[in-house]
Amino acid sequence: MIKKCIWLSGFIFLSILTSIDISSAQNLDTLNLAKDLRNTGKVKESLALLKKYFENNKKELYAGWIYADALYKNKKYKESSEIYAETINRYPKNTDLRLDFAIKSTEIGNLKAATYHLNKLNHNLSKDYKFAVKKTLAKVYFWQGDYERSLSNINAALNIYKNDEESLNLKSDIKKIQSNWMKIDASYMDNNQPLTRMSPDIEMGFYHNSRLSTDIGINTSFYSKDYKLHTGGEIDGKVIYRFLNAKASLELGIGLIRLPSNEYNIGTSFSLKKKLFKNSEFQANYKYAPYLATKASIDKKVMQNIFEMSFERKNTDSWMGKLSFTLNNFPSVANSQYTLSSWVVSPSLKLSKFRFRLGYGFNYSDSKKNSFNSTLSLNELLALKDTAIIINGAYDPFFSPKNQKIHSVIGMISYNPFFNTNIGVSINYGAIASSDIPYLFLDNNKNGVLQINRSYFHNKYNPLEINGFISYELPNEVSVKAYYMYQKTSYYTSYVTGLTTKFLF
Repeated sequence: MIKKCIWLSGFIFLSILTSIDISSAQNLDTLNLAKDLRNTGKVKESLALLKKYFENNKKELYAGWIYADALYKNKKYKESSEIYAETINRYPKNTDLRLDFAIKSTEIGNLKAATYHLNKLNHNLSKDYKFAVKKTLAKVYFWQGDYERSLSNINAALNIYKNDEESLNLKSDIKKIQSNWMKIDASYMDNNQPLTRMSPDIEMGFYHNSRLSTDIGINTSFYSKDYKLHTGGEIDGKVIYRFLNAKASLELGIGLIRLPSNEYNIGTSFSLKKKLFKNSEFQANYKYAPYLATKASIDKKVMQNIFEMSFERKNTDSWMGKLSFTLNNFPSVANSQYTLSSWVVSPSLKLSKFRFRLGYGFNYSDSKKNSFNSTLSLNELLALKDTAIIINGAYDPFFSPKNQKIHSVIGMISYNPFFNTNIGVSINYGAIASSDIPYLFLDNNKNGVLQINRSYFHNKYNPLEINGFISYELPNEVSVKAYYMYQKTSYYTSYVTGLTTKFLF
């Protein structure tokens, strides 16, 4: 009887060896030499030997199988798939060979090939083969976003081996995705403009099927400005539709916004996400929302159109990075700003329960018009009767960067002291940064009329952002996360602290 270790490469290699004509000492000598070359780090020489052996023995099952397996293990996936396909064409009834290729195709994301070969297998299989087929199909459907069919297949696999750990973990992941959820967040922000904000939020998500889910959220924000309290809030809803086998999703949102200025407006959002290839995603986002980051914007109706496009590579084990472009348009003041940013971080270095990453980031920002204006009118300045007037200014209504360039060093540390606890810290330090900083002065215009003028000086500085969190998974599908962010820019220094609790039901 075939054991469950059919999933292990050791079993596959054993299956291959049983097909070898062991009367041929030359065959075994060639395989042993290839193995020795690989074990001593001579991968190219090992593959070259197996390739030559395959070309001279194409009609032999093991020649193609071992060569394809070696190519796969050395991440030459395209070549490996070609050799597997060629060998399967010669031995279409070999269940082990076809299943081995299906499993490998699933692991590298070649789901079309995996599905084709799994469906080609004889349905009258022994229970161990059935277990392997059902488990692999469950993975295929999971990555295609068809969670109902994935759950059906993983249940069929667990009916054969109910204690298989990997199958139980996959079923748990599916049930989490299919769960409804509620998230409660409370945060506190303070900066030296000075401006303070407290924001309790409640958000709920509902899973309907593999294609459709919906969210609703309620937010209330309290702003403290010049010892006065201003209150704002929003009720919004979102519809998320997934398509192209879950490789793409469309999100539409609408909400009723109550601004701290006691005015109301409708907010909208749109998001299109598309997986381009493994671990890489393209996003196009639009949002019509209030701007509430400056003191001047708190008691005004300042709405903005936010356009963003980004390309991101997400991989917990390898290189990660993101390239994005953002345009913020303020129609009420006929002004806008744009930001081009990018970052890349190295694969994680593992040391005991710690993971370390190091990276580089770049950010460039500019505005159509600068919004740094005097806090006093010209008449109020002249009334001061001061021969050396210092004109104090503020950004009104939004922070408008001018020729801002930041080259950053990025560091990330994560620590998992227990299986259900995660601690993380990330640091983004602007090692080389500069911006044109505005200042105001009195001067006559070309007609000899006194007015407030604006000019700039080139400033070099070192912005800093530190993010930290502690998350803990509680029993009964409850998670808690405490977070903190410190940020020092050319405009202000601020910190945010908060606590998020998420429930699955």
